[in-house]
Amino acid sequence: MQSEDPSPMAERNRQLNQLLDTVEQAQQVARALCNSQVGNDEVKMLFGRLEAVRLEVTQLHRGQRLAPFEEIDPKWTGFLPWPLS
Repeated sequence: MQSEDPSPMAERNRQLNQLLDTVEQAQQVARALCNSQVGNDEVKMLFGRLEAVRLEVTQLHRGQRLAPFEEIDPKWTGFLPWPLS
């Protein structure tokens, strides 16, 4: 008996579901850190960034077109393959 390969769309949905689960787990950890380290702005920023990722993955899963994000982390700009002007 030969098993069928999943369609590209089914595989994409599976991967997005897995990514969403992972991001939600990371958010739980960040939430616990926020509660244990009151006043730690870096942990709050981490939670905010994870929420942005969760929203983006949710939009991808729903097939919505993404609006470009305005904020770019300065630490990440050195990794871009093109110069920023």
